[in-house]
Amino acid sequence: MPGADAPTKSSLLPSSSRHSNQHSISLNAWAESTTTVVLKGLHLRVQTTYWNLSHDLLSTSLKNSHLCRALIHSYDLGAVIGLIGMLAAIGFLLTTGGTSTVSLARKIWEYTTNISPEPSEILGTLARRGIDASSEQAPTSTSFIKPIIPGVTVPLSHLPIILAAVFLSQIVHEFGHAIAAALESLPILSAGASFTLVVPSAFVTFSNAGLDSLTPRSRARVVAAGPFHNVLLWCMLVLVGHVGLGPMFWSLGYREVSTRGRVVVNVDAQSPLYGYLPVGSMITALDDTPLGSQNTSYDGWSTYLNEDSHDQSLGWCASLPGMSSFHHLFII
Repeated sequence: MPGADAPTKSSLLPSSSRHSNQHSISLNAWAESTTTVVLKGLHLRVQTTYWNLSHDLLSTSLKNSHLCRALIHSYDLGAVIGLIGMLAAIGFLLTTGGTSTVSLARKIWEYTTNISPEPSEILGTLARRGIDASSEQAPTSTSFIKPIIPGVTVPLSHLPIILAAVFLSQIVHEFGHAIAAALESLPILSAGASFTLVVPSAFVTFSNAGLDSLTPRSRARVVAAGPFHNVLLWCMLVLVGHVGLGPMFWSLGYREVSTRGRVVVNVDAQSPLYGYLPVGSMITALDDTPLGSQNTSYDGWSTYLNEDSHDQSLGWCASLPGMSSFHHLFII
């Protein structure tokens, strides 16, 4: 009929035609929110509906703003990045698995045939030139990912900071899902956090029916928004480090020691120092070459070890009781 109002699209979010009623409903919704705490074995789960109304209001404000279209395009990019990252991760896992299998088979073959490995393979990725004339240079490692394992690859004292960083990353991740869902008028059912032993995690939940009602493109945006936010967080941290603001953040739990030397983060199990050089110890010098420098990009360790020759006449003699007081300060 001419002049009749066009039909409006139904929304998954609660709405009200009167401002006073909406304000009353908002207050009631917050007052009627529920929080559930479940403890099962070593798993603690805290779940609440307190943020549901805030998420609904965010969805309404985004739909009426000029920022909506820009955010949609951004999360479209996030979905593409997520797909590329997934394929790259699968390729990396296949490559790593194949390399590890070949390496294991080679070690088994060498063991069964009594073939001794080259000295450079025992020393690891850095070897001092001139130790063995048959090895010109130690092989470089093919892996660019180093696991962070408190007490193994990093000192155990780093565990609280690592857990805090993991939890912050989880919160940023779940914010991505929540914001992308708000753009699609998809309400959250609850939000919360869980702790398994001491490992924290955050979560938001959506209804299966609501997710199924979205188009494939919209659903991809919601699913990929979490990892996309983690990528943005990583880019922000890299930028902070490049502009020189890193020390302001790293000082929250860490202190700058590169001016004094290098910290031991791992000792190869086949190294003669294994069991004697604790993880977290600081090496201040190699012979008379100091490892500390005001220039954080200077790598005195690699520079010294890759030099062609060194004076082999230098050395020290010390009694064992005299060395017992230097558990955390080593000069090699």
